[in-house]
Amino acid sequence: MSSFINSEDAAAEPYADIISMLLIVVGFVIFFAVVVQSYNAYEDRVFIVHHYKDAQDVAEMLRKDASLAADRGDLIDAAKVASVTSECPNNKKCTDFFSKFGGQYNLKVKIEAGDFAAVIWKTGTEPEYRVSASVPVTVHLNSAEDSPGTLKVMLWRK
Repeated sequence: MSSFINSEDAAAEPYADIISMLLIVVGFVIFFAVVVQSYNAYEDRVFIVHHYKDAQDVAEMLRKDASLAADRGDLIDAAKVASVTSECPNNKKCTDFFSKFGGQYNLKVKIEAGDFAAVIWKTGTEPEYRVSASVPVTVHLNSAEDSPGTLKVMLWRK
């Protein structure tokens, strides 16, 4: 038996090269998979950094939009929000309302104040990486109650 192990005839050498080549190929595949995944994550985060200001601007424009405002200009009327929500996405008025905000991106707009919560508009399915900005608002719930809340805008690629 020891003569087989100690033999220098090189009978087993070609099979050793196959294992070495297999390990090198597996290493390259893993390396390229890590590089591709890192690049995709980097690209998504760059999108978030570059478009945060856009999300903030859309939130500010919606906070001041006349079609959501209550009688006092600094309040958002819950009844108007509910009517816009019920009209979307099949009504032309709602489509026009969001065509000025959502022409470049898919977006989701959500208003929350106490027990009141409404998603005004949502296009597409939400990905893992998206830009989100929120602004404080006061929601006019009824004639006797105003509640502090937030208006949140989320943007992502179309």
